[in-house]
Amino acid sequence: MDEFISLESIVKMPSGSKFQNEVDQAIHEVRRSALVGTSPDLVLATVFEALSIFVPFDRVGLATRDGESLCSRWVKSRMPVIHLKVGYTAPIAGSSLDEIIASRCPRIISDLQDYLRLHPDSTSTKLAIKDGIRSSLTFPLEMNDDVIGIVFFSSAATNVYTMEHLKLLEFVAQALAVVVDSATRTRRSKDESDKSLAFSKMVHDLRSPLTVISGFAELLADAEEFNHLSESSRNLLSVIRRNNQDLMALVDDISELNSLKQNSTAIRPQLNPVTEFIATIESLLTPIADRRKTSFVVIKEFDPSLTWRFDTLRIRQVLENLVSNAVKYSANGTLVQLTISQRGERLMFSVRDTGQGIPADEIPKLFKVYSTTSVKPLGGEKSTGLGLAICKAIIDGHEGEISVKTKVGEGSIFEFWIPKWFEPEVNRDKLLDTNEPH
Repeated sequence: MDEFISLESIVKMPSGSKFQNEVDQAIHEVRRSALVGTSPDLVLATVFEALSIFVPFDRVGLATRDGESLCSRWVKSRMPVIHLKVGYTAPIAGSSLDEIIASRCPRIISDLQDYLRLHPDSTSTKLAIKDGIRSSLTFPLEMNDDVIGIVFFSSAATNVYTMEHLKLLEFVAQALAVVVDSATRTRRSKDESDKSLAFSKMVHDLRSPLTVISGFAELLADAEEFNHLSESSRNLLSVIRRNNQDLMALVDDISELNSLKQNSTAIRPQLNPVTEFIATIESLLTPIADRRKTSFVVIKEFDPSLTWRFDTLRIRQVLENLVSNAVKYSANGTLVQLTISQRGERLMFSVRDTGQGIPADEIPKLFKVYSTTSVKPLGGEKSTGLGLAICKAIIDGHEGEISVKTKVGEGSIFEFWIPKWFEPEVNRDKLLDTNEPH
């Protein structure tokens, strides 16, 4: 028998075996259990109870894709599970399972010991044999045009599985894919929730002592005794205050980035008159440029009556970061230009400077967490390395995009856009029924 069997061969098989009706009823029970949200453990129990009369298996195992590996998640077995137990993980690349995932075709191995002689480097096969398994029928689990895992039907006897078994169990595999997908989503959601809770606790634990240090440092700086300290002691206190402020800024940025990525309500859009918003931005950012004797020019290429739906505080935060960076990384007396324009269903923002520019090989670092480039602020300012990552999270939260065009020695252009119809958790058709301008 061929090691891999095409689905075309399965479809061409004749129907109407002597126990077809009983099997159909058993498969229906398995699929019903899957669709009502039963746990994988209980579904596997249903598989054993409903199908073991018709299909010879001693073990059924479910493994899910975890990055570049497969991890055993659920096992139901009549045999002792010693080696290939829950938690066993193996790389996909280079294994025979890689071929199953790539071809999306099921596979029958009639004799695992013969298979091992042909594939002596297969660690999983060795462990299966140690567990007493001698033959197997394996299916890829497909969901939304993707292989999310593998189901293994295994027997302690050789030469067990036939094309008829393969055809019948295909429907079981489809039901198990639904179960695995649901369980995987639930597990990931719980993992993310646990991580978020642990992260919040960590930030709280960091912020508390930093706040105490800051409070006592400020008290000491304002106390009469401060004037009696030696110059070196006053310098030490200044170092403590400055580094504490840097740490507080880092903790705040980390907390904000986590909130933007974990909390769907971190972005609160509302309908805004764009002209008024830009006027506010210009009044806030001009003093930043003035301190470095930089010319700050705002170009408006949109209808003065234009309104747009976005979170004003968050978009202002993005613009403050981009314009501040443009000023910090440019020489005094240069030009920073902010252009706002409407292009169809997009509101475009562009911040152009004539500063140092960024090396091409460092551009991929720009919007990643803690990534910094070799380009340094000309005024010696410090950075947490999170500003652009926060900007990207905000724009992503608006379902827009942010990008950069840059050339060393000529400056940079940071651009982002937000769509016309951005409205979290609100149906677009519902928006069309309102009297608000679009």
